[in-house]
Amino acid sequence: MARFSRWSLGLLLASAAGSAAAAADAPATVEQGFVDPASYGATYQATALAGQLQKPAAECYNRLEFSAALLYLQPIADNLEYGTQVTPLPAPSPHWVNQGVDPGLSPAFNVGLRYIVPENGNDVRLSWTHLNADGNDSFTADAQQFAGPPYEIGPDSNLYNVAQGNVEFEYDSVNLEVGHLLTDNSPAQVRVFGGLQYARISEELTGSFASFDGSYLSTNTNSSLFNGVGPRLGMEAGVVKGRFDLLGQIAGSALVGRQENQLDFAAISPDLPGLGITPPNRQSISSPDATRVVPAIDSKLGAGLTIPMQGGSILRIEAGYQAAVYINAISQYAISDVVVPPNVQGIGVFLESAYHLHNNFAVHGPYASASWAY
Repeated sequence: MARFSRWSLGLLLASAAGSAAAAADAPATVEQGFVDPASYGATYQATALAGQLQKPAAECYNRLEFSAALLYLQPIADNLEYGTQVTPLPAPSPHWVNQGVDPGLSPAFNVGLRYIVPENGNDVRLSWTHLNADGNDSFTADAQQFAGPPYEIGPDSNLYNVAQGNVEFEYDSVNLEVGHLLTDNSPAQVRVFGGLQYARISEELTGSFASFDGSYLSTNTNSSLFNGVGPRLGMEAGVVKGRFDLLGQIAGSALVGRQENQLDFAAISPDLPGLGITPPNRQSISSPDATRVVPAIDSKLGAGLTIPMQGGSILRIEAGYQAAVYINAISQYAISDVVVPPNVQGIGVFLESAYHLHNNFAVHGPYASASWAY
């Protein structure tokens, strides 16, 4: 899974910023005790950082970092078409227009904790990203049209005039990684990392169809859930200019886990009681859970500002844009053929064939984060 808020270069940036400030303010005869950025420290034997108290070198290492981020992410999937608007006339030349749900940006969050080993530039980081998002759409057919699910739009299926679509996403990503900072005291810095990623991706897509008078109603809901864990490798790179920096990140994962899928139907019709069925008439298609391998890739591009604080702690603010994609993480049933109901329309679904499809899932959007190291 992709983790979207990482502050890997924060302490490094503070070291670079402090070095510049100390060099500008200290007398030429005083030696600057700058600690190599790979040590993740901000130690000065002469002039301290602006607003920072001087400490002995042994006490100035920042070992713990807490981070939090506000994200606005748009979830994307390949299966968001829920209904079709049909223009049946002229009879020799009907037309079909599929309709889909397009979720917008939704708020999400990321929280993280990192432990730093200043002596060798290594670190261990744990983070969690969470998103709940939904989207809605609707359309109404005019007097010369009708509406229906994509599998029931033939000349024998003209009961419905009003259609609504809804999708709900739940997305969680947990990353546990070990990193190492590579630096030669130049403005360019690189951090390589590896570890494990856990991802949970849930989607519920519903299409609802009704007649103008509401006496006929049909719904179908496709539910998909994937839980997986696997190795993750990546790299962060940044360029430091004083207390400002530009950074980018890319990482890849291979998640192994279980995938669940079910398609549920419900129909309401005045004809159901006469057939011995109390409305609604409920039907479903399901398959055994299956083990899947889901490749994933995530990336981000951002800019940051490092602020030395009183007592030697470091505050870092970062903002940018991020994206992640999970290949075939969503499962879907696609009905290709249905037959005319044995009695009358609107009492249920009577399929001849169906396909089990797999679709990609992605999230993207801006983020703003803050981290505090002490």
